[in-house]
Amino acid sequence: MTGNSDGEFRDENDFRKFLQHAMDNAEGWAASSWSNPFKHDRIVEAMAQIVRTCVQLFNRGFQSFCQKSIQVNDTLKEFAKKEDEFKWGWWRKGEPLKHDDGTWVGNDAPSLVETVYLEGSGIIKHDYLTIPDPIQLDTVVFEQNGVEALMGVATAGQLDSICSVPWMDPKMTSSEFGASVLDNSIDANRWQRLVDHVRIEEIREFAEGQETNLFNPVLLYANQDDVSLNDTGNNHRQVIVPFNFLHNRFGVFTDYFPLPEDHDNRPIWIIDGQHRIRGFGSSKRGSRTPIPFVLVIGDGSAEHVSKVAKIFTEINTTSKELHVLHKIYLNYRFGMVSKLGDYRFKTENGEPVFDPEGIPIPLESSRHHRRAYELALYMASVENSPIFSSIQFQAPAGVNSNPVWVSDAYKWMGTTTSWFSTGIYSKDKSDTYCKKECLNFFLAFKELCDSWPGGDSKWHVGASSNKQLLQRKGPFPVLLDTMNYLVKKIIEDTTVERPISVDKFKRFLEPIKWVDWTDQRLTKSRLAGQNNTNQKHLNLWIQTAIENGHSYSKSEILDASEESVAGKGIIALPKRNQISLKSTESFPVLRSMQVKIEMPIHCTKYTWQVQSGHDDDFKAVEIIKDDITEEDSHSILTITPEHITAECTHIKIVVAFDNGMGTAYSGEKVYSRNSNDE
Repeated sequence: MTGNSDGEFRDENDFRKFLQHAMDNAEGWAASSWSNPFKHDRIVEAMAQIVRTCVQLFNRGFQSFCQKSIQVNDTLKEFAKKEDEFKWGWWRKGEPLKHDDGTWVGNDAPSLVETVYLEGSGIIKHDYLTIPDPIQLDTVVFEQNGVEALMGVATAGQLDSICSVPWMDPKMTSSEFGASVLDNSIDANRWQRLVDHVRIEEIREFAEGQETNLFNPVLLYANQDDVSLNDTGNNHRQVIVPFNFLHNRFGVFTDYFPLPEDHDNRPIWIIDGQHRIRGFGSSKRGSRTPIPFVLVIGDGSAEHVSKVAKIFTEINTTSKELHVLHKIYLNYRFGMVSKLGDYRFKTENGEPVFDPEGIPIPLESSRHHRRAYELALYMASVENSPIFSSIQFQAPAGVNSNPVWVSDAYKWMGTTTSWFSTGIYSKDKSDTYCKKECLNFFLAFKELCDSWPGGDSKWHVGASSNKQLLQRKGPFPVLLDTMNYLVKKIIEDTTVERPISVDKFKRFLEPIKWVDWTDQRLTKSRLAGQNNTNQKHLNLWIQTAIENGHSYSKSEILDASEESVAGKGIIALPKRNQISLKSTESFPVLRSMQVKIEMPIHCTKYTWQVQSGHDDDFKAVEIIKDDITEEDSHSILTITPEHITAECTHIKIVVAFDNGMGTAYSGEKVYSRNSNDE
């Protein structure tokens, strides 16, 4: 059959389907899971080229054979997790969205000729031979807390055909997101989370059940300029939604075609319930199921859009379905208060009050949250930042994690928020230099990494593979902790100018200059994990090295036998120090005895382990916090007569020293009732 060979199309409709699915995958790669995440460092330009080529083919028109379409398809294969998913003809697969009677799923308009679910765009696309008659919604007017709204019922297919979702662009890079939020250029009408394709499928399957119902209303918003309103008496109002938003593409009228200049222009916004409308709307049974809705009519002003977005935020801010990164953005963008904290800003006449840089001025109670988030936005978006475009701010459902990311906004704020409340940037005046100072620290650390002989840099901006240790999500907070530690140390000299300069940071970082953060003995060690122990280990090692003030060679730093030596042995266990008797009593018969041990550096935790008994019958002795004191770098354990039984003749004591590399044990010390310690 014609169309089975690469580059061949069966007819114009087949060609149109290829273009729309190819462009949907190319434009929506960040919103779907077909692409290989290990090739994302090259995917942006490749997908942009696919779109440009498809636009050329669209403008040229149908040809039964097209060489350029092969190039488009080969590029999709190159970046796919599985090449077979793009075997020629792949766009023809899938069950058509049709009813059993052969009509297309949708609003049941006689002119509806095709319904397609485009996963990349998260859109159910409808094509019509002619522009259908307007949808008429009969509603009842009600008011709640001063907000007028309309309540009615329509089929899911009808609502799906006139509703869109104002979601944020998932293709925005970390740097684009940061810059657009900071300069307030991010589209105020785009704040929803991306649709979850898996959830749509689950709801679609649910909607096909014979006894399924959907009684909880969806929440919608419409600009008064996009609809007609007719009062019909008795507090009823008819809402008329015309289809003048359709585009003419390939001889049909469509609500969406994935050309760069096209958007989903269906006029009514889904504020809450996008998965219900899309899931039921793409189901044979569900599309004809009447579902309740609440519709808010607005004037399209920024103030009104902001109020609607706040409604969405308030509905979803405690929802498990809404990712914490999206919650943080919504709280920041619209000045909300939630369990995540206070993000409010100053307002006048309902509008934000901006500082000279165009950033909303926070309240005293919200400053620490807003400034910590803004610091992340800045560090991800300023072009000379060593972590440029490397902080995650969005987490669309089903989208692969980008291996470039070193952290996300939530984890970043978990470390830095306290800087702006009680820490290094607690004073309002620090707002003028905190961003630059943070940038200077990272520039200083990168310059240190760049100073190896032969240009062998240990830090590559935007690295997605073979990343050095501190560019990995688990250990990355150590850099923030190091900056916090260094700022405190440097400003002990009250004459230091702020922001602290790159050179000043470099001088203090000199003792860790020759740490090869790319060496596999580090990157494949336990220190590369995502846990508190490895972070504590690295923080201890770095800070003791800086306090020591000497710079050692790579071999000394990576020598596992250099236990508890400041500036050396980063992958070493703690030194195995030995227990000694501190008290005159060598056994707790009538009075307590005390033993001590020197605490080794690079030890994140230690545990006294005590057993008491006689012959071969020994049992563990419970040691509580009150039994242990610390004095002059020593730990002292007190063992009382109550710790042992009358039959006890011996006590065995050992200390376990832990750090990120594991556990080291002191020698076992045995104390006897009738003799000196053994």
